[in-house]
Amino acid sequence: MMSEIRGAVDGKDTDRLRRAAHGLKGSVGALGGKAAYEAAAALETVPTADWAAVEGVNRELEEQVRKLELEFKTWLGEVRLAS
Repeated sequence: MMSEIRGAVDGKDTDRLRRAAHGLKGSVGALGGKAAYEAAAALETVPTADWAAVEGVNRELEEQVRKLELEFKTWLGEVRLAS
């Protein structure tokens, strides 16, 4: 989904951006990623008349998704060690 968002931002495609951000918001929300959820929600609603602002919100989303990935990788490593 992040590649879909990046493509939408690069192409300045508002509809594609909103759909992809909405989908990602649901996915990270289901996983308990509050910060990533909030960043996706912000990207879903940021005014696209200001694409510099969109880029800034997207950078925050990318960072929060990276943190969530790291948390899951750490957790999976702990689960493997415990089994």
